[in-house]
Amino acid sequence: MAELALMGPYRFRECWLNETHRIHLLEADPLWPRLILLEPQNIRFVYPDEASVDVPLDSLAALELGDRVLLDDESLELLEAADLKHHRHGLAGRVLGIDHLASRVLAGVREDALLE
Repeated sequence: MAELALMGPYRFRECWLNETHRIHLLEADPLWPRLILLEPQNIRFVYPDEASVDVPLDSLAALELGDRVLLDDESLELLEAADLKHHRHGLAGRVLGIDHLASRVLAGVREDALLE
């Protein structure tokens, strides 16, 4: 998440934990897609008006994915440091939201990315 905060406008919003995944919700502009990050490396993009759920994705609570958890201080400090570095290097407002094309670049397995 720190790399995403450094490279672009997405910022951590909340985290949920269930038996199989830790699920992070990241958000930038309210009109841009939300980023749902499943640990360890599965990234999915969800546009607010194209979501396959009938609830707003400003929070994952309505999806009942598990228990909401708080990040520890060390993780929060890493995210804050990345945000400061993002601004210090003049990237704020220059790098906009990412879309489905970027998910193909970020995917670890090319075949999975093509199927997505």
